[in-house]
Formats: sequence, C-alpha cells, structure tokens
Amino acid sequence: MALAICAARSLELLVAVFGILEAGGAFVPLDPEDPAPRLAFKLADCRAPVVVAQRHLLERLPASGLLPEDPETMKRILSAAP
Repeated sequence: MALAICAARSLELLVAVFGILEAGGAFVPLDPEDPAPRLAFKLADCRAPVVVAQRHLLERLPASGLLPEDPETMKRILSAAP
C-alpha cells in the first residue's frame, strides 16, 4: 500500500517519510506547488488510500480523497482497504 504525502519541505515531511518507510510502506510525494489538477491526477493514478498532508495544504487537494481526523473512522476505512 502506498500513501500519498503532501507537505512543504520541513521536519514534518521528514518525520512522515521516515515513519512510512520504517513501517515498511511506500509513499507517493505530492508537491504542494503543483497545480490542483495535477495533484488530483496523481492521487487518482496512485490510488493511495491515505493522504498525509499538512493542515494548511488541505485546500489544495481534492476533497474526495481526504480522510476524517477521527481515529475510529480512519481505522474503519483503513481496515477495508485492499
């Protein structure tokens, strides 16, 4: 399963990348400077079940792929992912 990461270059980005790799996962980087249609295309193409993003960048991403912040809802969605 590959996760998508949309974050500016920061310590948060580094922590997210290392966390995903440490867990044995893979990630698709999303550049927050890309136009919204390109971000939507990348998300649709990679079919990432989870998008890790900095809060201030959420408006740049298509709303259909975003998960709620509620941990229980997120667990339910992730357990149903292939």
